[in-house]
Amino acid sequence: MLWSKNIGCGLDEQIPGGCLPIAVLDLEIILVALAALFVGGFVKGAIGFGLPLVVTPILLFYLPLASVITLIIFPVLISNFQQCWLTRTSASILRVIWPMVSTNVLVLLLASHFIATIDGNVIRIIVGCLIVVHVILIEKPYFPRVSTTDSLVLSGLSGVISGAIGSISSFFSFPSVQILHSMRLQSEAFVFALGIFMASGFIALWTGMLIHGVAVLDNLGYSILAVAPVILGVWSGNQARKGISQKKFRLVVSGMLFLVGISLVIRGL
Repeated sequence: MLWSKNIGCGLDEQIPGGCLPIAVLDLEIILVALAALFVGGFVKGAIGFGLPLVVTPILLFYLPLASVITLIIFPVLISNFQQCWLTRTSASILRVIWPMVSTNVLVLLLASHFIATIDGNVIRIIVGCLIVVHVILIEKPYFPRVSTTDSLVLSGLSGVISGAIGSISSFFSFPSVQILHSMRLQSEAFVFALGIFMASGFIALWTGMLIHGVAVLDNLGYSILAVAPVILGVWSGNQARKGISQKKFRLVVSGMLFLVGISLVIRGL
């Protein structure tokens, strides 16, 4: 089961398998989870990214990180596979980004068990800080321009760093997304690359936790159910996209994430 409240293992206690399953559902947490999944889907539908970035920090106020990952695995995979399918004509970009994808996957497979063993308050502080950093650095390339030759080396190195950060926080976008921006890719190639990177990373994260004994299989049913509010959110976001200012909406999302990140740090302290 996904979570409990005030029974048995607390949210910050650790047991073998990452303190995942205790069979008492709390209505407040269910409602928060549904709302977070819808909002995360809406943001992704409106601006093309943001599902785990929005959902994870909100649910961390209620659930251990391992539980959050096992809850959102199906929504993340489905939304990113759809993204890849719609931009499949740009699949040739894999010849450039394969070092980034493969090194990120390898590190996450080997080290993702840390997510289930690090103290919950420490994880909240780490995730909160990463959210704030992401808001500050979002979509900034940091390199004047990365050539195809250079990108093979830089993408491999960025994949290692992203995997290391992801193995203790579940956020493995930095610095790989910045490298992708630096490649100055066409929009469809960027969307395909990002979809492949995120989908493969979450598969590696989930599989790594499974290999290291985290009870991720117990939560597959919840993750399948979580697809519904995300799909509704993505559809709503797509419908709203034409009627909203992308720039203003991104600022609103960034402001919200900044506040959530700071709140997580305070909660962890």
